[in-house]
Amino acid sequence: EGEEFYRLLNFELAKSLMGKHNKDEWDNILNNLKPNKRINLCIQTYKIYSQLLFNKDVNKTNDLVKHAEDLFLKRKNDSFYSGGEGIEGGGLYNDVTVDYRLAAILKFIAYDGESIHKWIWD
Repeated sequence: EGEEFYRLLNFELAKSLMGKHNKDEWDNILNNLKPNKRINLCIQTYKIYSQLLFNKDVNKTNDLVKHAEDLFLKRKNDSFYSGGEGIEGGGLYNDVTVDYRLAAILKFIAYDGESIHKWIWD
């Protein structure tokens, strides 16, 4: 189940970044998952991604970004991420890996705060 929902969430994220985001679709995927320890960090991460995409309160944005950054750091020792590709975070290179999904979201929402993951190339 973990890999299938991961692909669905990535597809939904791609649609969102193209301006075709649908909160109901995100909620449907996230709410129909059967939580288990192996995918818990992944679920938490995509919930934060969703909150960033649909957040209407700019005062909450910095807190959401900080939460996303904290979750990314946890990938270092997480079984779901550590067993995957290095570019996803996890494992030995987590500390020097950028969360490119978060970077894309921050660019999409025109985030003007600071983040190690912020897209800075224009």
